[in-house]
Amino acid sequence: MRGIINKYLVSFDNSRCSLCDVVESQEHLFIHCVFARGLWIDVLKRLEITWVFPNCFEDFMIQWLNVIPRGPYWNLWEILWCLMVWEIWKSRNRRVFQNEAMVTEKQRDIGQSNDVNLCFLEVANDRRI
Repeated sequence: MRGIINKYLVSFDNSRCSLCDVVESQEHLFIHCVFARGLWIDVLKRLEITWVFPNCFEDFMIQWLNVIPRGPYWNLWEILWCLMVWEIWKSRNRRVFQNEAMVTEKQRDIGQSNDVNLCFLEVANDRRI
């Protein structure tokens, strides 16, 4: 298991997802956690993209980068992925280190941030060209 606990970053007592109460791993945190999956589904739905989630984080990134053809706004597609991963990580850290007990409206609205919306508009325009 390549979980965070195996890298000795957290103690065994703190190795469980703060939302799902399963062992926290890279794959769980960024793909399979109900919070992360909901965010990804919202992003993909807004861009009218059908998606099958992979089991592996690396495969997720590779699939993401190959979903749309390279064009003038392809870099924004890559940035959108990085931005979403970063926001999921920050949300997780707020729950773990600042004792936020539940997902707040602000966290649910990550996909509505100005940065994400700008990426959506440009990527969506590029897909229609």
